Amino acid sequence: MTGAPFLRAGERAPTIAAQDLDSGASIDLEHLVAGSGSTLFVYWVKTGCPTCRLALPFIDRIARVAPERVLIVMQDEPDVARDYCDGASATTSVVATEAAPFASADAYGLTNVPTWFEVRADTDGLTVSNSGISFVKDALEEQFVAVGGEGSLFDASERSRLPAMQPG
Repeated sequence: MTGAPFLRAGERAPTIAAQDLDSGASIDLEHLVAGSGSTLFVYWVKTGCPTCRLALPFIDRIARVAPERVLIVMQDEPDVARDYCDGASATTSVVATEAAPFASADAYGLTNVPTWFEVRADTDGLTVSNSGISFVKDALEEQFVAVGGEGSLFDASERSRLPAMQPG
């Protein structure tokens, strides 16, 4: 991954060169954002990344609350992503795969995973409204609430044992 600098709030959101895990169709980011009714959270993860494996169950919980507001881009071949989702009983309806050379990750300026972007539509197209890197418990909690989650994303045991932040 050696692309543009990491995108920040207010910058244009590039298209995503990934394929829907269930259908194999190319991702239409504009359509997904339009269907979200607000903003879309786009998460980049890789199954071989320990921090991604820490974050994925919680990202999946967010997706289960509002699947129209979540896109998970797995940097894995489709069969690897599908095996992971099946083994973790994770939803696949919001999962896309992007195999190397990671053109989308480069366009967004990713340097590591997990990384997330909040994308919204405005009069000029799609814009990044927020972003973050690593497993950050408070950020995931905020995203859960933003999509309409009730209570807490983490149960009491998870809240006490999970780190506040884990770099990817």
